[in-house]
Amino acid sequence: MTSLKNAFNDFDLNNDGTLSFEEFASALESFKLSNQEIRSLFTVMDADQSNSVDYDEFTLAVRGKLSPSRVALIGRVFDLLDTDCMGVINCSDIGRLYNPASHPDVVSRKRAPAKVLQDFFDTFKSVGTNGSIAKDDFLDYYANTAGERAKRSDRALWKTRILR
Repeated sequence: MTSLKNAFNDFDLNNDGTLSFEEFASALESFKLSNQEIRSLFTVMDADQSNSVDYDEFTLAVRGKLSPSRVALIGRVFDLLDTDCMGVINCSDIGRLYNPASHPDVVSRKRAPAKVLQDFFDTFKSVGTNGSIAKDDFLDYYANTAGERAKRSDRALWKTRILR
């Protein structure tokens, strides 16, 4: 997800948080597409027809939607963490159940467990002043990791037998 966000930020030349058609076309320049092909891609990605592509539209177009089984798994993890059923979870609760030692970067010794946990928290769009994360942001985080390997990794990263 971080590399996707970095790519988006690189394409966003004026740093306004959206891609204009010109920025989008510039990003696709090396693909040697016609202006009509670029316009068609831009129109598809601009879901809200605002004449710009924001990060959510960009990531949805690049990664696609989560499978129903993955949404269910991620929802179960969130519900386990949301002990007061308020629709938000606390970072300390995540730290209690999240197992960064099983993360592929920790296993391969590329990153320390504490760094993986901090990076995990840093990827959320918004962490409230009280350290809370909304369910939509939690789902978005996992939507940005894809494939069956990621699904198996989800299970390994959470310290709960309910998911296994």
